Amino acid sequence: IMDKLGRFFNSNLYLAATHRLVISLICMAAFSTMSAAGWESYFSYDKVWLAEHPSYLYRYYHIFVTMASHRFKYYFIWKIAEGACILSGQGFSGYDKDGNSWYRAAENMDIWGFEISSSVSILSRCWNKGTQGWLERYSYTRLNRNLMAVYLISAIWHGVYPGFMLCFMSIPILTEIERLMRVKINPLIAPAFDGRNIDTLTSTWAGCIYWHICIWGLKVNMNYLTQTFSMGFFENAWTAWQSYDHIPHYTWAFVWIVLKLMPKPRVKKD
Repeated sequence: IMDKLGRFFNSNLYLAATHRLVISLICMAAFSTMSAAGWESYFSYDKVWLAEHPSYLYRYYHIFVTMASHRFKYYFIWKIAEGACILSGQGFSGYDKDGNSWYRAAENMDIWGFEISSSVSILSRCWNKGTQGWLERYSYTRLNRNLMAVYLISAIWHGVYPGFMLCFMSIPILTEIERLMRVKINPLIAPAFDGRNIDTLTSTWAGCIYWHICIWGLKVNMNYLTQTFSMGFFENAWTAWQSYDHIPHYTWAFVWIVLKLMPKPRVKKD
């Protein structure tokens, strides 16, 4: 369905630009509504607020909604800019196999792809695609695929704030866990999964359940992790993680150890 909608909305220059404008206005309306309700101001984690909300579940609920509100303003600016680029003639990316026009060259944000990402690698390729592509070509490849170095460069590029450092330098931990899962868990549950095409994963009920677990597990962990991106100073960011007693970080360490000790599944020979 999403593929058919994509083909329809990219079949004409003016239709493609209008489509981006509508998306951007919806995102701005969502951001304005949620900000007016006070969600955008909930990055402080001051002592009074923490004392009034001792529940981990409520704290996570609040950061889940707050981070959604935070993303909407980025979606707005990226999509309205994409529409402007399409109208100026910079968004045309050729024709598909059926000979239909395609306007994706100026896309810097794949909202749907980002929101249903099941891994950090897919998620990173949907967010700020221009910067991600630059980092992959000129940092990741040239630095012998060193993720820590690449995310350090990305953190410094955003600004020399501890919040950026804590956020970006934690992402390689999740990436390493995903790589171990790809080698040791995927062959047991979804051996046909190629890491990209979702149809190769959801062809069985076990694969479908696994996919949903990956999506929601990634959302839970990334919302906890990336909240520090908007907090700037170390005290604010550390207080945010500390309010959850660093349980996600301890969980990541435990899962990493288990996966490292877990033997690789045997490959059946024909």
